[in-house]
Order: sequence, then C-alpha cells, then structure tokens
Amino acid sequence: MNAAIRAVIATVLAWSACITQGQPDVDPEALAEAKTLLRDMVTMQDVQTSAQTSKTQFTPALANAAERLLAEARGDAKFDDARAALLLVSLVYRQLGLTDRSVNASLDRLQILHQLAKTAAAYAEVRAAARELQGQAEQAGLTDFAFRCAVLAADAAYFGGIATDAPASEIDGPLNALQDLQQAWPLAGETKSDGWIERLASLTATVVSAIHLKPMLDEKVEQPLQRLAAWTERWLPPDFAYGDPTIGGLRKSIATASALARLSFNYGSAGVAIERLAAAEQRAAQLGDINLRIEILFDRYDGERRSGARPAQLQRLRKDAWRRAQDLRNHFRSGAGRIWAAYRTDKLLGTMLHDELEGGAADPALLFGHVESMKARTLFDRLNSGNDKELQSAAANTLEAKVLSFEHAKSDDGNGILAEMRLASQLSNFSFSMREDGSRTDAVRALEDLYRGAGAGYQASAGAVALADLQKAIGTNEALIEYVIPPGPQGVQNLWMLLITRDRIRVARIALGARGRIQFNGEAPIDGSALGDLVITLRTEIRSSEDKSARRRLAALYKLLIDPLAAQGFQPEAFKRLIIVPHSVLHLVPFGALLDTNGKFLISKAEIVVAPSASVWQLLSQRRRAPGRLVAFANPDLSSLALPALPFADQEGTEIAASTPTADVRLFKASQATLSRLVAEAPAAEILHLATHGEFPDESAANAHALWLADEGGKASALKSGDARALNLRAAHLVVLSVCNGGLYRIGPSDEPYGLIPAFLEAGASNVLGTLWPLDDKFGRDFMIEFYRQLPERGVAGALRYASLRFIANDEYLRNWAAFLLVGSGRFD
Repeated sequence: MNAAIRAVIATVLAWSACITQGQPDVDPEALAEAKTLLRDMVTMQDVQTSAQTSKTQFTPALANAAERLLAEARGDAKFDDARAALLLVSLVYRQLGLTDRSVNASLDRLQILHQLAKTAAAYAEVRAAARELQGQAEQAGLTDFAFRCAVLAADAAYFGGIATDAPASEIDGPLNALQDLQQAWPLAGETKSDGWIERLASLTATVVSAIHLKPMLDEKVEQPLQRLAAWTERWLPPDFAYGDPTIGGLRKSIATASALARLSFNYGSAGVAIERLAAAEQRAAQLGDINLRIEILFDRYDGERRSGARPAQLQRLRKDAWRRAQDLRNHFRSGAGRIWAAYRTDKLLGTMLHDELEGGAADPALLFGHVESMKARTLFDRLNSGNDKELQSAAANTLEAKVLSFEHAKSDDGNGILAEMRLASQLSNFSFSMREDGSRTDAVRALEDLYRGAGAGYQASAGAVALADLQKAIGTNEALIEYVIPPGPQGVQNLWMLLITRDRIRVARIALGARGRIQFNGEAPIDGSALGDLVITLRTEIRSSEDKSARRRLAALYKLLIDPLAAQGFQPEAFKRLIIVPHSVLHLVPFGALLDTNGKFLISKAEIVVAPSASVWQLLSQRRRAPGRLVAFANPDLSSLALPALPFADQEGTEIAASTPTADVRLFKASQATLSRLVAEAPAAEILHLATHGEFPDESAANAHALWLADEGGKASALKSGDARALNLRAAHLVVLSVCNGGLYRIGPSDEPYGLIPAFLEAGASNVLGTLWPLDDKFGRDFMIEFYRQLPERGVAGALRYASLRFIANDEYLRNWAAFLLVGSGRFD
C-alpha cells in the first residue's frame, strides 16, 4: 500500500472520529444557505462569486452549518464535497477573523488535493498553495500550522518530481523537496503533532536516500544537507521510531535510521549516526532478520571508514561482519538460499576485503581467510555436507529455477561478441537493493520453508580452510596462486594475487580500472571492464584461429597475472604443478597458454590445474583412490533430437578403451549409452569418460547445463547438472567431458561455479577435464587418445601437460590444445 493511500485512509479515519464526537445544533436556514453555496461551488468552483451572487452573510451560524456539511461529506468519503466544504469553512472563518480555524480548513483541503493528485501539475498546484498558506500562518503567528504547510509543500514537491508525467529528470523531485525541507525543519520545534514530525522524518529519509543514489549531486547540495543533518540530529532522537502505523512500522523505522545515519556520517555527527544504527540493529534483532542486520553493519562500516574511524575500530567491525556473514549462511538450508546469502554479503565483504588488502594486513592467515570467504562457499558446503540432501520435488525445483534463472537472452541472437561478454559476467540474480523484496527473494523464502518442513538441506556451513592446513596439503613441488578482484570505491578495481607454497605466502597487486554492469529485461547481466575486454577479445581471436594477435594478448595476460609474482622471486618452472584459483572473468582464461617474454607457454613450465577455491582444492586433495575401472559413453544415439552423429567420438571411445592398461573397461556406444546405464555404472567408475553433445543455456546455468545420452523409450535423456550432483561418483578420480564447452562453468555471487564441472565434483569426483570453448570433433579424438596414453605414467595433470606439449610441438592452433581445462586436485594417486 503506497503512502498516498495510507494517508487517505488515515484522513477518513480521522473524519469518522470527528463525526462520532457529535455536532452542535444547526440553524435550518443557515444549513439551507450552506447547501446552496456548496451546490453552486461544485459547478463554479468559486465560493466568493457564489457568495456575492447570493448576498450571503458570513455568520457563526453559517460556519456551524458548513462544519456539519463537512462532517457529512467526510463520513461518506465524498472527497469533492469535502473539498468544497473546506473551502467554504475556510472563507467563512477568515471573514469572521478566526484565522486559526481558517488556516486549518485550508490545510485540510490541500491535503485532500494532495491525496488525489496524480500529475506533476496537480502536485505543483498543491505545493504553491501550501507555501502561500505557510506565509499566511507565519504572519498570523500560527507556527504549528506553518510547519504543517511546509511539510505538505515538501511532500508535494517530491511526488510532483517523480510523477509519471514529470517533464524533468528523476532527481528533480528529491532536489525540490530538499529545498522545501529547509523551510520545514526550522519550525519542527513548534509543532504539537508527532504525526507531522513522523511524516517529515519519512520524507527526509526518502529524499536523502534518493540523493545518495546520485553521488555526483553531493557537492551541489552540500550546505543544505549539512543543515538537514543538524536539524534531524536536534529534533529526532537516535532511537526515533514511527508511532503512526499509517506512516511506518518497525522495518520503515530501521530504513529511516539507516538513511539518517548516512546523512549524519556524511554531513553531521558520526556519533549520532552510530547511535541511530545501534538502535536500528536492535530492531532488526527483534525481527530476527540476519540479512537486515548485515546491511545495517555495512552502513556502519561504510560510514565509519569514510568519517575517519581508527584502523583498530574498522578491524573490529570487519571481524564482526565476517562472523555475521557466516551466521547468515547457516540460516539457509537450500543451495539457492545460500547463493542468495552470498549475494547479500558480497557488497559488505567485498568492501572490507578491499580495505583489508589495501591496508596491508599484518596477519597473512587472516587475509587468506577473508579472501576464501568470497570463493565458492556453496560448493564447499556441498562437498562437506555429508548426509545433507537436496530436496527433490517439483515445487522445490520450480522455486529454485525462479531464484536462479534468467530470461532467454534474445539480444544475443547471432551476436558472438555479446555472448562472450555474458560468459565473462557474474550471474547475479537479485536486486541491487538489499531491502527490496522482489519475486526472487519471495521465492527464496518459500523454498526455505519447503526445506525446513522436510528437514532437508544443509544443517551447517563449513568454515574455509586455515592457511596452515592448506600449506600442509600443498606438496613441496606445488604452488597455489589465488586471484581476487574485490570491489573498490566507485567501481574501481584492483587485481590481487596470493602465491602460497608450503613454507610462505607472497602478495602482489595490479590496478585494473573501473567496472560497470548493464542488464536487459531480466536477461543475464553484462559486466564491463578493461580486463574483461582483454579476455573476451583473446577468446574471440583464439576461436577464430587468429593466433598471431591472440599471442600478443596471452603475453599481456602473462605480464598481468604472473610477472608481479615473478618480481618477488616466483619461478613457475621451479614447481611440478601450479594450482590456479581464478576469480571473476579469469575463470575463462586458458592459463596453460599464457605466454612469457621468451615465447614460452606456462604449461611448458609446469602442470596446470584449476580449483574454484583453495578450500575446495584442499578437500579434493584428500580424495586418494587407486586407478581402476574405466567407464566410457561415446556417440550415443540421439536420433530423436536430430543431432548429428559423432563418428570421431565413437572412435575416441574405442581407442581409449583399447589403450587403457587395466582390463576393467566398460564401453557404451550408440543405443547402449543411456542415462539409466550411466546411473547404474557410475558407482564403480574410477574414470568416467563422456563423449557426446551438450547444451549450456545461460538462462539456467546452475542446474540446466546438460549432456545428452541415448534414447530411452523413444526419447533422448538429458543428464542435467542438477541431476549430475545426485550421481554416486565417490570412487572416481577423473571425469572427462569430451563435449563442446564441457568445461565452461559459469560464475555466480561470491564466485560460485555453476554447471557440469562443479556438479561432478559434488557427486564425488576428484578431477574433471573439459574444454573452454567448442572443439573440433576430430581433434578432440586425437587429443583424448594422447591424453589417455600419458595418463598411467604421468597422472591426470601430467597427462594434460604432455598431451598439450605434443601438439604445441606440432604447431597446432591455439583453439585446439589450449581449450582443455582441468579442475580439481590435479592428483591421480
């Protein structure tokens, strides 16, 4: 219900109250005269002309009669009659010299006009009349009425500026209201009505929030906002709350406190701001709303850091915030709910991580923990979840799709560059406003109710791995490089990299510039940045076989991603294996193809394995299994889908089955390569090889990325990523996705991976091998044969490296060998 409707209801209730109090006796002749005047006014809209024509005498009896007619109109909610009656009452009392009653009636009339206004012109008329009436009240010494008129003028100024037919910019309403607020607040101490103070507080919070969304306006309105801060600090106590339910309740009191605290942080007293937010947090605790408490904590942290709080105080706030973020995650049972929680905490944790990194934290373990808190936390929870199960029901699936899905990207049709831009963008589904309750957040609540009712889902949230434990897991011949791009002020970003070995940690930074975001009508958003442009252009050139220009960009990326660490003594060739933990757009980078100044690819220096987070890698590294049964599915019969056969995939399956040293090989092709067969064979597979078609819709990346398997009952079977998580792959060292884009996972809030690769890791696999872009079927066969030839002796990461080196030596196109991506532990023992 909007504010105008609430105000109408409140007014009608007030009118009804007046009626119940009874009316004095009315002179019949005066009543008849008043009715005649009002009848004429409905058509003429001019009480003075009507009165002069009828030679009406303005007497107390006429005033009494007009009041009776006003009460009747109010009781029947006849707003036009009430408006005319108020005009008559006002004029009669003015002629009788009863200025206070006249002004009161005029103010009531203007309120009705305000409630009924819909156009910018109608609001402008109310504003002008209210300011004129304010002047009359001030001349008469009626300061309370003058205050009310000033509030009404400011209210009309705001709504007039945002009316649908307003010709000016969207910020004109708040700016006009700010001008009028300068006249209202100095009179606030004169009012006897808490309701009008609350109305003024509500409008002030709205105006301040609107201006805050346009930071470029701050300098233009600095002095008015300074005055506003002083007045609100004087007249509104820190624990201010709405008492009138038609104006606001507990949640609006919290939102108002946050807006006024921001005003005080920027233009007034930081101490008052902190007190306001402390009161707001108590109310949020009353509501049991952890998300709202985190938002309040962000408001406090952001305000204190900008108002010059001491580093020790900010460190305490950061520590508290990280604990609160963990509490919020623990609150949610569903995977979609935890992704929602990650989105809600990204703004807070990202800002604090930026400050932590920029401040040069003395404790490397603390810094590492904060970086990890923004990396693949839902995947890590799933890998640690034990017996916690997803809720499998049609209602849950529908709600999860509503939370995580987008509209089909019609704007991408036939536009490869735009599609690549989407690939390089974070899949964030929720509103920028943390307090806005949209359809997605409603779906999250409904989904959580289902999970709790069924006793399903996560029971706890796993803490990120400690730096000391990670270093124990890293071998003496391994190095882990973790990248992170926390959001900085005004969208400016820096790329940070942490080089972690068994005995030390190094930190380096590179400035990146600004990042922006656009979104079309519910489609997946598009992020823009200089780094994103570099990666997108590189991928486009590689896929188009423009290797000469692609090499220049690979060299630029080497300089960006490796050289800052090399300047601190890092030598990739000194290690057998590099574990890369990307962030954001870096997930799309073919790290093995990065090119140093000597023209040497990174994969020629060391084995390359990618992990969604250091915590995920450490957990996967504990999955020690002996190589055994190979289960392969190749070239399934997909005639019902009219998809072309994959003859080279057929040969691939035959060749790798024949070349595998173990006699325990299960190969399924054509009509035998079915989904039911896969489900049955998966528990015994140490290596699972899938050579088939796939589909990877952007609009539902979390659960709808799929592999196609053979027809069953005349219909092809899709193994979707949501279903792949339910497979039993606890014996599997390796899953190979010999599928176009089989390694193309997407990234959601808090760098959460979506798609087939994380799904197979959740199902139990230690490693998943896929590709970063579509691959030629024949080359895929040749590469896979070479990979499996190397696998027994060199292990999974070594086999990928040596297969790549063979094709590099043959001067193969980058688009072929550089496409392969290994995600997991990199170990095969």
